[in-house]
Amino acid sequence: MQKQPIFMLQMEARPGAADSPSLLAAVMPLSEGVGTTRAFIDELLKQAMPSHVALSDEAGPHGERLQILSGRVHDIPAKIAVFEMNQASQGIGFVGLFVAPDAEFDALGGAQLLFTVLGGMNQQGAAPPQATAPPQASAPITASGGPFTPPAAYARAQSPALSYLAVEGDALGPKEIESALSALNKDERLLLSLNPAFAQHLHRQACQLNPQYVLNLSEYSPPISCAQNLKMFMETLQFVGNDPNKALEQAINERNQLQMSWKCEVGQIDAQTCQTYYRTMMQMNDAHHRSMMRVITNMGGNSCIVGDPGCQPN
Repeated sequence: MQKQPIFMLQMEARPGAADSPSLLAAVMPLSEGVGTTRAFIDELLKQAMPSHVALSDEAGPHGERLQILSGRVHDIPAKIAVFEMNQASQGIGFVGLFVAPDAEFDALGGAQLLFTVLGGMNQQGAAPPQATAPPQASAPITASGGPFTPPAAYARAQSPALSYLAVEGDALGPKEIESALSALNKDERLLLSLNPAFAQHLHRQACQLNPQYVLNLSEYSPPISCAQNLKMFMETLQFVGNDPNKALEQAINERNQLQMSWKCEVGQIDAQTCQTYYRTMMQMNDAHHRSMMRVITNMGGNSCIVGDPGCQPN
């Protein structure tokens, strides 16, 4: 049975079109050895371009491999850039594929587009091999989910688009998510910036529709590209031992809090329960703030805070 990726991101310039340039990035578990990564690639090639010839096949100093293949996809002359890299010590392998019709492959950046998306995923600093020929300047892949009108159930909310994303997000596709994200008002953007894990989760889904989508929420949070978002998620995934559930835990917690706020606002939950919830959240946030202040104040041997064990007032 084919091993399934720990994480996979797919993006299409023209979703559903047979000639759409497409990009895939995946993280594979190596519990059955480094051959797992190649088996996954071979299965993808079997489906996308079963008959092909290699235009180039290069290996890097850290075990990376880059192939440029030529063949036909849906009977359309096309090229595929395939990048593979295993980190056996960490038990994971990276896969990247970029496929486009011959006329668009180089114009969109070819293999370099893969490196842009996968950039920073190698935590050991291994640089991917360079493409045989210098790629041309990358043209933007544009797509749009179209205008967004909040459903009636959310239209009365103070944060209609954000409430819609928090409550309905699991059932939405990239098109609906991108549209709703683009329709956030200033207050909603600021509120979402205070829930960064959930914001990045939504952004990754929007990137499946529009790989050029930049998440720009407020003056207090820097703009994030799809490539930067993917890099941050890969770092989080490795930090939690490649457990996708743990990697998404904070995003789910933040989403649940936004859901609760909406339910309280529209009266789906009684006022007493909501007051108890808000009071509990304030107490938790206050305790977290006090703990962080103690950590910050005591960094580098600074004086302690009065009230800490063993700390005496001056």
